[in-house]
Amino acid sequence: MFTGAGASRTTLKTTDREDWPHRDEQYFPTVASVFLFYQNDMEERTIQISDMTVEVHAIADPYGMFFGLNVFDIYGYVDGVVTEDETPLNTVLARVKIYGDTANDWPFVNTVNPFQVGGEPHVDGGWIFEPIKGSHTVKNCYFDTLGGAVKYNSVKGKIDVKQNIIKDCFAGIVLYFCDTVDTPKREIKFNKISGSGSPPFAGIVFWGSNSFEVKYNLIVNGYIGIDIWMSDDIQVKCNYLDGNVLDLSWDEDGDITWKNNKYTTKSWS
Repeated sequence: MFTGAGASRTTLKTTDREDWPHRDEQYFPTVASVFLFYQNDMEERTIQISDMTVEVHAIADPYGMFFGLNVFDIYGYVDGVVTEDETPLNTVLARVKIYGDTANDWPFVNTVNPFQVGGEPHVDGGWIFEPIKGSHTVKNCYFDTLGGAVKYNSVKGKIDVKQNIIKDCFAGIVLYFCDTVDTPKREIKFNKISGSGSPPFAGIVFWGSNSFEVKYNLIVNGYIGIDIWMSDDIQVKCNYLDGNVLDLSWDEDGDITWKNNKYTTKSWS
């Protein structure tokens, strides 16, 4: 458990150094992390981060089109051995505020992924992740001027992202190859997302991710509101979208339910 006395009482600030160290490039993608958590044995673990404010002022060496850091990186990493019946890793982010540095020119934000959970990176490195199980929750958090506010890579377990405020981020909630088998419906609900989703990202984006309920979210004044690619079994209901360049986008691949959403523009490509 990594917890403070409250977002108004505990504030963590990075230094303003420009040469931030990267993590082990043999096993992890070459992006620097402020905090790195991982499961290092076969016992079930719960990593909870709560009740604090984090201000990121530093930048790291550039990679791709970004200059920046990951704040909280969590990986299901078990001594380099990953199997499908692996012991679950559970994660919780609650009542945390994370701020990027507005001095950086948009979209070159200094914080790439403020909260990222993924399976073990492939031994060859890069962005290939082994699947991770368990229960994963982000609730009552605030994200401002950041990269992908909440990002899940290859998570097969239960996912709940609820009652968060996401403002002026490169992407809002990113579900990246979160496939699932025999898992309860995952929920993305009651989030308020504004000014997020620069091309090609969105307020809420699904890439190869299945079995979600997306309900009662407010997504305004961004690039794409909800964007769904190569995904299946997703219910998109009762969301309010307004002032986005494109409110709803879908590649027409998979079983997607659209019902009672309020929006102006859509694209089924």
